[in-house]
Amino acid sequence: MPLFGHRKDTSPSPPPPPPVEEPKSHGLFSRHRNTSVERNEPPVAQQQQANTSRSGSIFSRRSDVSNTQLNNNNNNDHYHDPSILAARDRVHSAETAESEADKALDMARRAVKEARQHVKNLEREAEMEARRAKAKQAESRLISKDARSLGRMYLYFVH
Repeated sequence: MPLFGHRKDTSPSPPPPPPVEEPKSHGLFSRHRNTSVERNEPPVAQQQQANTSRSGSIFSRRSDVSNTQLNNNNNNDHYHDPSILAARDRVHSAETAESEADKALDMARRAVKEARQHVKNLEREAEMEARRAKAKQAESRLISKDARSLGRMYLYFVH
């Protein structure tokens, strides 16, 4: 009896697919799947091929029952299932809403930044006006001081 629960099928296995020349990675965490662009098979067929090529792996826990279920699902009815389509639509609308919310957040941040800059500009203008008013007040005091001496000499002679 083999280790790790590996079971051999008593039925003959299907012939292996023709070898495809691809660079192979032999690391511990490498993925063993066909990534060629020329294949237009649905994911179920790719999964079947991956399962048949990995059937002897110690990490494979698929049973013969699940393999037969995969073989029976060759038609792509699950791609047109209303619940799947509704879920895809909801995910798409959620992504759209999220991107719109991000745009609105960016616009709000820009508006806050512009408002703060406007307030700073107003404060600067108010400070400049206050300086001008202070300088004007100081100048008017000097003129008033100079104007006090006017007319005093005529007051003495009028009596």
